[in-house]
Amino acid sequence: MRALIADDHPLFRAALSQACANILGADAVLLQAENMQQLWPLLRAHPHTN
Repeated sequence: MRALIADDHPLFRAALSQACANILGADAVLLQAENMQQLWPLLRAHPHTN
């Protein structure tokens, strides 16, 4: 499973990453973006990200 985490605050992004990893398990792929410039390429590259 893949999850896309988008938040502009590093502390919140880290907390979301940790929560997702705990819930989704060790085999989850977590993609992270801190702004729209990083978000759009990730969405285009991974259109089926949950």
